[in-house]
Amino acid sequence: MQVQQDILDIEEVRLLHFNSEYAKCQERCKIILQQKPYLYQVRTYYGFFLMYDDLSESLKQQLQVYQEDPYYFENTSYLLDNIFCNFQNKGRSLVQTIFKQYYDYQGEKNGFYYICLALIYRIQKGNEKSYQILISKLNDYDDQPMVQIWFYHQLGDISQSITDSRDDVKKEDVQKSIFFYEKAIELQPRSQMNITNLGVQYHIIGTQETIIKSIQCFYKALNIIPEDHHTLCNLSSVLQDVGHYDQNFINSTFYTTQTYRLV
Repeated sequence: MQVQQDILDIEEVRLLHFNSEYAKCQERCKIILQQKPYLYQVRTYYGFFLMYDDLSESLKQQLQVYQEDPYYFENTSYLLDNIFCNFQNKGRSLVQTIFKQYYDYQGEKNGFYYICLALIYRIQKGNEKSYQILISKLNDYDDQPMVQIWFYHQLGDISQSITDSRDDVKKEDVQKSIFFYEKAIELQPRSQMNITNLGVQYHIIGTQETIIKSIQCFYKALNIIPEDHHTLCNLSSVLQDVGHYDQNFINSTFYTTQTYRLV
């Protein structure tokens, strides 16, 4: 009976997370973990939400789960993503340790195992290798939406990194990032990170049409997480660029974004 309830609690949190009900999910994680601190699946999601409040505590939670079960690949994906985004200088030795554990791993593998490998190569500046891993495994997990979302998100980020590294931005590279982010959003319509990243790509193209789309993306993302620093910075940047257009364009832009006004 207890095992069944544990499974229901994990699935409840996983569904809230998948539907991007962040506030509800974080609150449920707290309540469940007060009674069941042993549910490392729930602790994985709680560690993710802490990234918006306390990066160090987020990393601590993810590390604890990794130390208890180093082959729970979903948690390690969040851990490596956190290191990639926020702790690259401090986390290099840990990344090397994980790489040694995973590279010759002969046990059962899932989609998150390959996400872990791809993130390790990204941290080690191996975008091409990371891209190859994800593309080669993309169709193997088309029945697992959360894994697919991770694949598309990482592919979009890698394509974006390649674009950022070039002096001459090629439209086809930006379009590739847009394609991957849009695929992720199709699977998870309230994915704040992918919506924001999609807005960044529209901003890079820089036409009046894509500027409008960019602002729409940022407002939509802020409706999901109103105080997200990354989204706010990008919205500020694109609104500064709006000043380079005529007044009619400015009016049409804000009229179009009324649907996504901040709440």
